[in-house]
Amino acid sequence: MNVKRLNGILEILFEQMNIIGNEEKELPVLWHVAHLYSSLQIAKLLAMKRGLNLELAAIIAALHDIAVIKTKKTTDHSKNAEKYIRNIIQEYNNNINNTRLQVTEEELDIIINAAIKHTQKEILSNELYVELLKDVDSLDMYLHGIEINEDCILRSNKAIEELGISLDKLKHI
Repeated sequence: MNVKRLNGILEILFEQMNIIGNEEKELPVLWHVAHLYSSLQIAKLLAMKRGLNLELAAIIAALHDIAVIKTKKTTDHSKNAEKYIRNIIQEYNNNINNTRLQVTEEELDIIINAAIKHTQKEILSNELYVELLKDVDSLDMYLHGIEINEDCILRSNKAIEELGISLDKLKHI
């Protein structure tokens, strides 16, 4: 599995996260690191199951909450994600000598679209990476023990079943 682009983007992301303190944050930086890593791993698993690009799915999951990290607020974070994602991807692309390893404009559009729409858990679409991220975010919140709404519960249960895990064996929320 080739994840060179993911690793390069994570390096930039963690450099930026290291200079952001916990002051005035709704959640500590460490929470965002945990959510980032668990989300990108869940994204890889669901992408495998759905026949999607694993690395692209993981990049989307890694960047989806970047506006929360940057602004220290969850309010409107999906709407504010685009500029932060563009900046990180631009920095990544500018530092890569091999154009085959760059994130394409088409991929950037997919990443941004998924990040912007990931909080709309109640809306079902035909956009594969948008739906993937909604399911990933829902399942990750469930696994972290965060109280989630009915739409997230449905998405979590669907993803758990999709991964071949029997819901009968789990304690329900």
